[in-house]
Amino acid sequence: MKRRPPAPPPDAVPSLAEVVLGLPDAVLVLRDRGRRLEYVSPTLERVAGIPPARLLELWPDAWIERLVHSDDRAAVRAFVARSADLRPGATCELEFRAAPDGADPAEAGPVWRWLRARRWSCGDDAGRGPRAICLWRDVTEEKLALAAVIESERRYAALFDALPQAAIVFDRDDGRILDANETALRRYEYSREEIRERTMSDLEVPGPAVDDRVPTVVFGAADPRLQQRHRTRTGRQFPVEMHIGPTRFAGRPAMLAITVDVSERARAEAEFRALHEALVQRNREAEAALERLRQAQEQLVRTRQLDAIGHLAGGIAHKFNNFLTVVVGTLDVMSLELDPQSALHKEIGVAQKAALRAADLARGLAEFGASEPAQRRTVDLADLLAQLGDEVRQAKPPGVEVHVQLADGLPPVEGDPERLAAALLALATNAIEAMPRGGRLFLEADRLVLDEAYVAARPEARPGPHVRIVVRDTGSGMTRETLDRLFEPFFTTKPAGSGAGLGLASVYATARAHGGHVAVRSEPGRGSTFTLFLPAGSEGSLPARPSRVSVPATPGEGQIVLVVDDDTEVLRQVERVVTSLGYRVVVADSGPAAIDLLERHSDRIALALVDIVMPGMGGVVALRRMREIRPGLPAVLMTGHAARGFLPPTDLGAEVLAKPLDAERLGRAIAAALRRFA
Repeated sequence: MKRRPPAPPPDAVPSLAEVVLGLPDAVLVLRDRGRRLEYVSPTLERVAGIPPARLLELWPDAWIERLVHSDDRAAVRAFVARSADLRPGATCELEFRAAPDGADPAEAGPVWRWLRARRWSCGDDAGRGPRAICLWRDVTEEKLALAAVIESERRYAALFDALPQAAIVFDRDDGRILDANETALRRYEYSREEIRERTMSDLEVPGPAVDDRVPTVVFGAADPRLQQRHRTRTGRQFPVEMHIGPTRFAGRPAMLAITVDVSERARAEAEFRALHEALVQRNREAEAALERLRQAQEQLVRTRQLDAIGHLAGGIAHKFNNFLTVVVGTLDVMSLELDPQSALHKEIGVAQKAALRAADLARGLAEFGASEPAQRRTVDLADLLAQLGDEVRQAKPPGVEVHVQLADGLPPVEGDPERLAAALLALATNAIEAMPRGGRLFLEADRLVLDEAYVAARPEARPGPHVRIVVRDTGSGMTRETLDRLFEPFFTTKPAGSGAGLGLASVYATARAHGGHVAVRSEPGRGSTFTLFLPAGSEGSLPARPSRVSVPATPGEGQIVLVVDDDTEVLRQVERVVTSLGYRVVVADSGPAAIDLLERHSDRIALALVDIVMPGMGGVVALRRMREIRPGLPAVLMTGHAARGFLPPTDLGAEVLAKPLDAERLGRAIAAALRRFA
């Protein structure tokens, strides 16, 4: 008998909320025939630019007037009325434009988004009444692409019909006529519908032709002309000279025939050549535009895929950090309790190093999933790049030349200087590793303005003034296949064990977190060029945060520390670590429980150690409530989301520690907080 595989641990099964957050749609759950909005997913703001709370506030009627484009309101009302009576399992769809409050219908730009709403009825839900599900998806890019194609076809049709010569598009295999311009319709005396029911043979006069060649001549041949006699629908015959060449019709190969009455040749030939060149040029322009659109769509798909991977990586990192907090804390406590000369103490040291490497890996994953820098300051890029150049020159291997060229008046950027420095160092390191036999490394920076034409081709870019940082090498270069996966986490071309594959992924994440983007150009044997675009800031746009003074970790003197965390294992382990540091500990597994403890023991608790991300009442709200009970309460915040864009309010005056926590860092933070609030 086959044994069933063990069930996955609960933490390994994604929750419904996690699944919903990974969807490209916003999810709405409706009751009472759509009059009550029971649930709206947090993804609504990403999909429609509308905060979920705002939609809940305006439901069921006001949202149409406040959020829907005036041209679409009648259709939305009809859709709502029609979908209210859907039978179970039936669906209906509608596309409309929506935007946040106050948007002007005449305003240009991306404020109005096209949304596709799909609604279906789920029937009665356990006696709670009929329920309906509605999905909203952002289809703005599809609408823009369709508009571009329609405009291209309109221009082609206008040019096609404007030709003074008869033009006929026919199938290259069976000669079936696909289209004809107005001149051809008049000359052959057919309507457009009638001529599309004919073939090229139907236009030819049976019997010996002036020229017996078959019409397979293409433009560019020595003599791209064919002499024949043609006839109209009423039987009138006339000699023609056909110019035939390849074209495309409805996205597939076809042939284009321009028929010229030979009696008009002298006048028509010059006119034909000019018009033919214009038609070919228009066709090239249309195909070039479609190619640019295709590339932009591919880039958009890759960007969305990397964003989805980033959200997943950030969630995994948070869980991983909680686990590591237990591991690191346990090892720290064991290390303090064992004889430093014992063999087991040495083995624990090896385990501690491995746990810290795992923490670095988790930190890299969290950074890849970050949507904002962990801190924001005004960063002097000129100084940062100059320091980087000095560091690279000192560490470079023999045979590598380093050249730094910075434009005068380089503006600063707003962001995390440590993270930016790490990203640039990763690019420089990657360039040096691509030149094992030596070469040249260039670090360059200047300022430029990204215009709408550039942004249209790169969906991840934003218009406006930017700083452009170029890291260029003369190394081995990369293949197309490598470029397509370059920024994926854990992707690496290095031998096993030579790297985690997070270096370039962190570069991509850093650029996105700072509102910029990164472009890559490379070919095998011709080196690589990485270009980092960051929005330019202004001097003093953000106040520099005061640097923290390092405080030594002094043993506690029995003070009581309130530890707050919703994870039982983390709570137990942090309690052991804080106890080993010489403090007494009381614990709470939620914000309300911590407030209750503080109310009962306000004069005895010396410090609060609070986790930021907890269900229900979060750590920041809990700390504010505790400060209302006990003003000036010393506090330290901790989180497994250190790199996911959390910026603690400056008025709290609390240091934020990234999980996993080790005894040394935790001891220093507690000692510093007690001294700061003494």
